[in-house]
Amino acid sequence: MRVILASKSPARLAVLRSAGLAPEVIVSGFDERQVRDPVPTSLALRLATLKGEAVVPRVEGDFVLLACDSVLEFEGAPTGSRAPSRRRCDAGNACGAGGPAPHRPLRRRPRG
Repeated sequence: MRVILASKSPARLAVLRSAGLAPEVIVSGFDERQVRDPVPTSLALRLATLKGEAVVPRVEGDFVLLACDSVLEFEGAPTGSRAPSRRRCDAGNACGAGGPAPHRPLRRRPRG
């Protein structure tokens, strides 16, 4: 089974390799600046989901996809490059809405 890492993070790749996996790296190319969420955990989940959704259409066959993101939280808010003031949209637009959502695996729909 193919293991695909939807991340250009050398640290994530190293962790998977140290666990004995040989993941294929496919960078999503998703522009993270367009997503805004004041809740750090929601922001990380949203970004990981969107990265995964950007990679899925580019992959054929059976695979396991790992899409990740990390957000630095300070005093309950995202900081650094993830700070809301640097984002271009808010929680009510096409980037998605709502608060924390449970993890859900992305599934490929059968063709035909």
